Amino acid sequence: LSDRAQTRGIGLVRTPMGLGLVPIRDGEVIPPDEFHKLPDAEQARFKQALDADPGYGDALALLSRLEMARAGNGFGNPDEATRRQLRYATDAVALSPDSALCHAMLAVALVAWRRYDEAIERALHAIELAPGSGEIAVIAGLVLAHGGRTADAQTLLEQGLRVEKQLNPLHAWAAGI
Repeated sequence: LSDRAQTRGIGLVRTPMGLGLVPIRDGEVIPPDEFHKLPDAEQARFKQALDADPGYGDALALLSRLEMARAGNGFGNPDEATRRQLRYATDAVALSPDSALCHAMLAVALVAWRRYDEAIERALHAIELAPGSGEIAVIAGLVLAHGGRTADAQTLLEQGLRVEKQLNPLHAWAAGI
């Protein structure tokens, strides 16, 4: 699987939640800020690689996060990027309904649409799917903070940071921290 991904310019990384796909160049992961500086054609190559294997929900969840970064960093039309973010996250959950990362990224996408009640529901479901994951607790805590549940958010953030002494860089990036 890793070899197949690399032929498409995609790296396969192991995370506490499973496997994740990231764009690579010369065998090295391309950080999000550098990814967004790439020409549109190169960014499209990464997206095409994900589309070639659309059954991988966690990859779509991370693609949702890429769209969030595009929307927030002035790359392209932020309204279109936010719509794509929600679409990718929704598709990710449909493809991988038992993935905590997919539900967490859908929660983040729903926050962008100010659909806080739905976002909180998805974030709490992500916690149910991965109760021992500090990273998911941190993402859920950030979602709850946006939804105005600051006491619950603080509890989740503290729990997450207690469990994970150092956040997985992929999930920290996904959470936007």
